[in-house]
Amino acid sequence: MGHRPYTPVQIGYESLYLYLALCPFTGQGYAAFLPKLTGEWFNWFVGQIDSEVSGRHLLVADGSRAHGAEAFSGTKLTFSKLPPYCPERSAAAAESGRAGV
Repeated sequence: MGHRPYTPVQIGYESLYLYLALCPFTGQGYAAFLPKLTGEWFNWFVGQIDSEVSGRHLLVADGSRAHGAEAFSGTKLTFSKLPPYCPERSAAAAESGRAGV
């Protein structure tokens, strides 16, 4: 049986977001644990990637409101959004054999 704690307890949650960019050809990756999923933090992450890469690169992201194309102006990166529903890029669909259906 449980018992009531003698001290006040605050039940709450804190979130942490993993921002990750990975090159499928070289395996080179860039990652950051950031406190929020916002356009401001996405812009910071894009700036960090841009400062580390040479040449032109393509960054593909989902349709989150935080993933704004304005973060890419003046960078060596080109931005492309995934379509809202993309079964050919779904890991679950690939495992079940439904990829590309």
